[in-house]
Amino acid sequence: MVLDEVLRARLTSLAGSRCGQVRAVLRAEIVLAAAVGASNAAIARTLGVSVNTVLSISAALNVRTGEVLTQPIVRNNAATFIVFLRMLERTINPCHAIHAVLDNGASHIARTTKAWLADHPRWHVHWTPSHASWLNQIELFFSALTRRVLRHGDFPSRDDLIDKMDAYVIAHNTTSAALAHTGTAHTDKVAVQLAQRTTLASAGSPRCPSTKEERVRKRTFRRDSGGSSASRSVCRLRAAAVSSRAI
Repeated sequence: MVLDEVLRARLTSLAGSRCGQVRAVLRAEIVLAAAVGASNAAIARTLGVSVNTVLSISAALNVRTGEVLTQPIVRNNAATFIVFLRMLERTINPCHAIHAVLDNGASHIARTTKAWLADHPRWHVHWTPSHASWLNQIELFFSALTRRVLRHGDFPSRDDLIDKMDAYVIAHNTTSAALAHTGTAHTDKVAVQLAQRTTLASAGSPRCPSTKEERVRKRTFRRDSGGSSASRSVCRLRAAAVSSRAI
């Protein structure tokens, strides 16, 4: 990393400032340290922060209320996912059937997971098409979590990251509400067509399409989506498709 003298002077002034925001000061110090070739571990030691702030979570969304239940996990495997399912099993009213929308992640389609689901008849699983996990409404929550907490956040430790994520989930649940379906008949039709094409492509051709095939597919999709209005339709596609999923 090469910094010109003007930028280096600004960052040095900011790093030594006691009036600037803590986040801005910290980032200025990180940039200056990286500019002289310091490693990530060395920067972390100098600033007194941890580099091990990676966190995986399992999450479930109640589409009737909009409430979300999350659980930090160490490993994303079938055994961990079954532990999460057991927690949901204990939490949800035993008189209610459970309709779960899942993608084709390895922990979801594992034999042990399918065996557990088969042993619990009130669980009914609805699978999203391959490569279309965005159809699941939980992805909207993950998107909001990324924008409002993770993308511009500073987390000195893994525990701090967990605390801030938990605080966001608690605040979210206090004002949560079911997502309203705002799609039109046209966007719903486009969503179904896209899901069908994704499923057929995954079942009929396991290889990745060539560049020429991809261009033909995109032209066909634009034509079927209404010509010049295709871009607007695609922008509304995800919200319409996700909101139309009822569990």
